[in-house]
Amino acid sequence: MDILVSATSAMCKQSPYIQIVVGASGGFVVGFTLLKIFKIVAFTTGTTIIVVELALQSNIVTIPWDSIFKSFSTDEERESRSPDRGRLRERQASPEQRYADPLESIKKTVLNSARLCFSFLGGVLIGMGVS
Repeated sequence: MDILVSATSAMCKQSPYIQIVVGASGGFVVGFTLLKIFKIVAFTTGTTIIVVELALQSNIVTIPWDSIFKSFSTDEERESRSPDRGRLRERQASPEQRYADPLESIKKTVLNSARLCFSFLGGVLIGMGVS
């Protein structure tokens, strides 16, 4: 996080044109790359689902659903009977307490380098549109 803060503070000292060019080009590369990766992941996931369904339909693979359901029901019963269940919840910090400081620092960084952040967002959207 310190590296990001130092990089954005150094970039804020540059001219607005350099900030916009760096943000938009970085965003373009990130958006283009992420959309290509997401397409590959979606294709792989869809292919895997189809292959598993075909294997189930042709009886190459069989799934013993009864034993799976029994193991889930015994796990749930074991968790509900656990005496330490209430104590663990008391010790955990609330999400507001855990994420308050990082969110504030991210918010401060974005506000200090708004031009860079918005040009990065624009570059991401353009990169996704191009790919």
